[in-house]
Amino acid sequence: MLIKLATSSRPGASPFVLAPLLAFQSGNLVISADPARIGPHPALANRRVPDLLPAQKVALALLQKTATVQQVQLPTRRGDLLFINNWGVLHARESYQDDGLATRHVVRLWLRNSELGWTIPESMKAPWEASFGAEANKKSGQAISHHANA
Repeated sequence: MLIKLATSSRPGASPFVLAPLLAFQSGNLVISADPARIGPHPALANRRVPDLLPAQKVALALLQKTATVQQVQLPTRRGDLLFINNWGVLHARESYQDDGLATRHVVRLWLRNSELGWTIPESMKAPWEASFGAEANKKSGQAISHHANA
């Protein structure tokens, strides 16, 4: 299963990015299994984005089943802060809808320490750079320079 999810099956230039869901880097199992990035995106419906191979679909189903069986729930209360290594912890959130009595406020921060953070595997750099690299930060206007010694 791990080999199927760590291998790109269709290398080559295309209008989409083919990247594995996991990789082994510097002794770490790095995982990026965002369901929104698996398979053809609805915005690319008119492009020829390849379907997942049958073996990849089986591997994803097994990954989902294993994650469900092994899940750990982290109950949170008002004021809690939860930090997760997005590369090292396969995680999910349950759907939630505010009602008249219960509301929640969730802020997602993408924090990265270039000195202490895990190295981005070469096979995952293209999607990472597209979302969080220098060019993406320029476009979003959200780049913040931070130096640990400052």
